[in-house]
Order: sequence, then structure tokens, then C-alpha cells
Amino acid sequence: MFNLFKRHKNKKKFKEVTEKYDADVLMEERLKDGDFVKRYIVEQCEQMTNAATELADLKIEYKNLTSYLTDIQIIDNMDTEDHEKLLDLATNIQNITKAKESMLKTVNNLPDSRYNELDMMGEEVLKAVSRLRDNEKLKDVFEKDLKYLDGEKIEWQYEKHAIEGEQKTLRKLIVGLVFGIGLTAAGFFGLKLGLNDQRSNILLIILLISGLIECGLLLRIQNNKRDIVQCNVNYNKAVSIQNSIKFRYVNITNAVDYAHDKYHTRSAQELENDWQKYLESKKEREKLLAANEDLEFYRSSMIHLLRSYNLYDASIWPYQTVALLNPREMVEVKHSELEKRQKVRNRMQEMAAQVDEIKTVVKKLSEEKDILTNEVNSMIRTVEKVTGDI
Repeated sequence: MFNLFKRHKNKKKFKEVTEKYDADVLMEERLKDGDFVKRYIVEQCEQMTNAATELADLKIEYKNLTSYLTDIQIIDNMDTEDHEKLLDLATNIQNITKAKESMLKTVNNLPDSRYNELDMMGEEVLKAVSRLRDNEKLKDVFEKDLKYLDGEKIEWQYEKHAIEGEQKTLRKLIVGLVFGIGLTAAGFFGLKLGLNDQRSNILLIILLISGLIECGLLLRIQNNKRDIVQCNVNYNKAVSIQNSIKFRYVNITNAVDYAHDKYHTRSAQELENDWQKYLESKKEREKLLAANEDLEFYRSSMIHLLRSYNLYDASIWPYQTVALLNPREMVEVKHSELEKRQKVRNRMQEMAAQVDEIKTVVKKLSEEKDILTNEVNSMIRTVEKVTGDI
């Protein structure tokens, strides 16, 4: 049994979601709008600048990781006498550190490995927390909107099919009603003209009511045609908007996954919690370390020894004594750093591709439409200075 009056109810929500992204969808008719093209170019240039800035930061990180790997190679190739001295210093540092760890059990609620990671990152973690939290929220918004639009597409298709089924039923009713009207009219004229029977008045009333019903059904069919057209429009709009969201969702997901991997965390909240634990642990560690001049002496001696070999960063090795004393651990450290560097390299290539893609689009668009051409060229030159060669 069909429902003549069932219609899509939550059109307001659909409109809100589609309008949120509709302005960013680049369609042929919008290219004729100078204001839209100008705004689109400006937004793309901002994205290009942000991507170029991240790429420049990644290049610095890549260089640092390369320098760290070079330091490992230098340590492996140290003179025998100096290497033995290094191992002796590392042993003393490790023994003192273990003794102090027993004192830290009551105050240290963060693993040493995590503590050292956060210690090396420093204030960068605070910026990462803010950026990651914003990206996670944006990712959640995109996921919800994509799921919503998936549901809307199904509903618009269902509504279209329901209306089409209704149309078929209405057409059958109209044909049957026309046939009935014809028979009733024949009966009316037969009684009225042939026999002048008063029962013809009843048939006349039936004819009038049937005519009104026929008009109503025809009007319903016309309304349904308009509704079918609107269903197609809404479905296509949902598809267009969803494609736009998917592109942005992939980019933001890559950024979130990269941050999770880089900072060894599952969320911005977890990273912030670890940072607070780190600050508390650092305060207690500093109190304990300040009381132990021997530990500072051995650390300073190690740093002085390693600096004589012109290491990029000699200050981290007093905290890597396990790797210095255990060749297998050193291999693991080297492998881990190589993996980090490769991930940074991959991310650099992603950012470079994104910059090149946006650069091509805005340059072509600005030249074809003769909008902000000088500004775009200037922006591209600036970006190229920032990014340089990977």
C-alpha cells in the first residue's frame, strides 16, 4: 500500500550540511563568478603556504635525523681507547641512574623512554597538542558529515523510487477512473435523454465527484514530477559535496595519523596528559639530579668526549647509555631512526605534491581568468624559496 503523503522530513539538516561546503565546490558555472574565483584563489594560496611551511619544517626534521644517524656512525668508528672510555662513562652513568630510579618510583609516573622523547621534543609538544586537537575535531566533523550525506543519498533515492511507484499507481487509477466516468456518463445520458429518469441526478453527482477526483490525481502527478526532479537535484548535490569533503577528509586523516605516529600517541588528550606527567616528572628529576654531582660529572665528561668528534648532538647520549653498552640496542636505535626519517621523507613528498598541485591549479586559474596573476606569481616564488629542493 503506497503512502501518498510521505515525504523527506529532515530537509533543514540536509541544507545546513550541504551549504557548509557548497561554497568551496569548484563548478563550471562558478568559474564565471569573478568574486568566487578570487576567493577560491586566495584560499588555495593560503593552503599552499601552510603546506610549504610544513614542508620546510619537515626538511629541518629530516636534516636532524640524518645528523643523528651520522652521529651513530661516528660513535661506531671512534678510536678504541676513546670508545672504551665512552663505555666506562656510560656504565657509571647507567649505575647511578638505576640507583636514582629506585628513588623516583614514588614520584615518576611516566616511563623513561616516554620521558626522554618528550624531553627532546620540548615546547614543540604544546603546539602539537593544539594542532592535533583541532585536526582531530575536524576529522570527526568530516566523518559525521560523510555518514550523514551517505544516509541522505539513500533517502533521496528511496523517496524518488517511492514517488515513481506512486506515479504508476496514480496513472492506473486515472485510467480506471476515466473508464468509470465514461460508463457513468453513458448511463446518465441514457436515463436523462431516453427515459428522463430522476435517478440520472445521482449519476450526475457521481460524475462531478469523479471529475474532481480525476483533477486531484492529475495535480498529484504534476507535483510528483517536480518532487522527482528535486530528489535528483538533492542527490547529485549530496554526491558533489561528499566528494569535496572526502578530499579534505583524506588530507586531515593523513595529518592526524602522521602526528599520532610522530608523537607516539593515540590522541591529543593523551599527548597532553603525557606532557603534564612529563612536567611533574621533570621537576622531581631535577631535584634528585641536582643532589648528585657525580652523575653530572660523568655526563659532562661524556659530552666533552663526544664533542671532540664533532657530533651534531652530543648531549643526548648520556640518556642513551643502554644503546651505547648494548650493540643490539644500538642497531634498534639506528633502525628506528631510519624508519622515522623515511616517514618524514614520505610526508615531505606528500607535502611537495600538494604544493605542486595547488600551485598548478591557482596559476592556471589566475592566468585564464586574469585575476590576482601578479599576486599568485609572487606567492609561488615565495613558496619556492621556502620549499627549495627536497
